[in-house]
Amino acid sequence: MRAPAIPRAGTAPPMLHGLTIALVAVATARVVAAGTVEECRVLVMGTEARIVAHAADGTSARAAARAAIDELDRCDAALSDYRATSEVRQLPAQWSTWTTLGPITASAMGAARRVASASHGAYDPTVGPIVALWREARETGRRPSSDALAQARRHVGWTLIEWRASVIPAARCADPMVTLDLGGVGKGLGAHRAAQAARDAGATAVLVAVSGDIRADGAPPGTSGWRVQVDDGLGGDAPMLVLRDLSVSTSGDTEQWAMVDGRRVGHLLDPHDGEPLTARRAATVVGPDGAVVDASATALCILGAGQATTLIESLGLRAVRVREETTPNDDEAADDPAPGATTTHGDWAALAGTDAHAS
Repeated sequence: MRAPAIPRAGTAPPMLHGLTIALVAVATARVVAAGTVEECRVLVMGTEARIVAHAADGTSARAAARAAIDELDRCDAALSDYRATSEVRQLPAQWSTWTTLGPITASAMGAARRVASASHGAYDPTVGPIVALWREARETGRRPSSDALAQARRHVGWTLIEWRASVIPAARCADPMVTLDLGGVGKGLGAHRAAQAARDAGATAVLVAVSGDIRADGAPPGTSGWRVQVDDGLGGDAPMLVLRDLSVSTSGDTEQWAMVDGRRVGHLLDPHDGEPLTARRAATVVGPDGAVVDASATALCILGAGQATTLIESLGLRAVRVREETTPNDDEAADDPAPGATTTHGDWAALAGTDAHAS
């Protein structure tokens, strides 16, 4: 998709949209100077990250964009599930004793535990063994055996990891088979930390988009905030939000799915029974904490709209939208979904209504 130029001061704010949520105001693959705006895109955390930084001058804008990229690299080094040297990958070998966590991993772990607790385990950072079984099932077209699922579930449960939140955070786990996957909070955390790093380096406004996870800080000159268009892949309307000092994430199973034993199977799994979702659902969450927002979007895909208000209150979220399409999950034609129920909660209407005044 060709990206339009960024609107400058005095025009409409930069607009974002995509299959989940994606920045479209970046047209180059390198950092380029454009007055007081610096734009770049980089490959990090297994996906493309896009950054737009406003500052008082070009030197400050470039420094801010560089600071954001460096912070994303640090997050990737700590949380990557693919790097054998990452802190997260090294933890299982040290589970039997209290293991000190670095600041990035500690932040991710703290957010993961908050959402796991509030959602009663609908989001669970230890669900990796079950994910591995269903990943193989999507490749072979055959569901895992009941025995294999039962065996995997014995090593899944966020409460299996003991957590010591203190001046020096630490964790331990008596089960060496428990794995930790913080991918459900990593991109949201990375976007948030990268935006803060850019602000610390001199940015007056910055937007960081890591796949479907976005952090919007400050407001571009002459605007009330960053315009973000939400497209969750389920068709129908794609509302515009105007965000300032907020994070937004979208989660759903509209993209990653396969036919397994004649049924459509997505990548989102219920940790309680080890089964994939039976409905095509997408959730968009807005809130002040990028990592919490990221994990909450996953949790709401499992829980559905009925628990949205509870999560808003318990986690301090700002707004939620949950959509579910009506095409049966076992219909192979479900890649062309029919519009279904849409519910919004919290300040969604206010954030969407602001757009009329921002542009």
